[in-house]
Amino acid sequence: MKSSLVRKINTGYQLTIPPDFREHNNLFIGSMVSVINEGSRLIIEPFKNRSAALRKLELLFKNAPTTFESISEQEVSDLVRHEIKAARRERLKHK
Repeated sequence: MKSSLVRKINTGYQLTIPPDFREHNNLFIGSMVSVINEGSRLIIEPFKNRSAALRKLELLFKNAPTTFESISEQEVSDLVRHEIKAARRERLKHK
C-alpha cells in the first residue's frame, strides 16, 4: 500500500495519523513508531523491535524497574514521558 496525504502539524508539533493508515499498520494509542529522517523525507513506521528498545530503556533510566519485559507498553510510555519531563525540568534549572 503506497499512499500519501497532506496533514497539518498542530500545536505541540502533533500530527494525526489518519484512521486507514492506523488500521493498516495496527497502530493504537500507546503504540510505538520509528521516526526516520532520510534526506528530505520523514518516514514514520511501526516500531517492531520491542526487546531491543526495552534493553536501551533499561540502560537509560536510573530508577527503572528491574526489567521492562514485565510491564505494558502503556507503562513504558508513561515512564518515558515522566523521564522526559524530569530531564526538561533539570535542563531549565541550568539555563
